[in-house]
Amino acid sequence: MRARRRSTAVLQLVVLHGGTHHGEGFFLLSFGVVDIDKAVAALSARDRDMKIGAVRAGVGHWRVADLPTDATLGVQIQLTEDPGIDGDER
Repeated sequence: MRARRRSTAVLQLVVLHGGTHHGEGFFLLSFGVVDIDKAVAALSARDRDMKIGAVRAGVGHWRVADLPTDATLGVQIQLTEDPGIDGDER
């Protein structure tokens, strides 16, 4: 029986204009999660140096947590939860 090789994904992030401008193109990446409190706790437990801000109100009734840019190569990344959608709908 052959051992299965684990696949890995690589995301290359390129910061343009020294990371100080929001011109054309990508500037924010949001990941929808079913339970934002559990997701924040899991990330914080995995990397104790990652200081994730408090969960805040987002657009409409969404809940949002912003990851620190010093931990994401300067890219704005956030977790989002839409309490109106259960996990089976995502």
